Amino acid sequence: MFEDIAQPAEVTPKPPLHVSVERLIARLGCDTKPISVDRSTHQMKTGNCYWNVSHIVARHGGEMILGWALLWWPGQYATAMHHAIWRDKKGRLK
Repeated sequence: MFEDIAQPAEVTPKPPLHVSVERLIARLGCDTKPISVDRSTHQMKTGNCYWNVSHIVARHGGEMILGWALLWWPGQYATAMHHAIWRDKKGRLK
């Protein structure tokens, strides 16, 4: 997602979550636990998740799933960015 910018951050951190990430999730009003999804192997333009996923769905089927990409930079900040991922025809998230 951020391959154009070199930064020591973890996208969608894996549990156990830091308290700052837990607070961010609570502020977003999310009623589900975060999951970590492997990056798609499709070579697409960075920063265009909605268009990229739409293109993949058109070519391969499946559906777009909307949610949040959590970014945690330990000792600095936690933030969320609205994000789209692909659920393929077999139900796998990518």
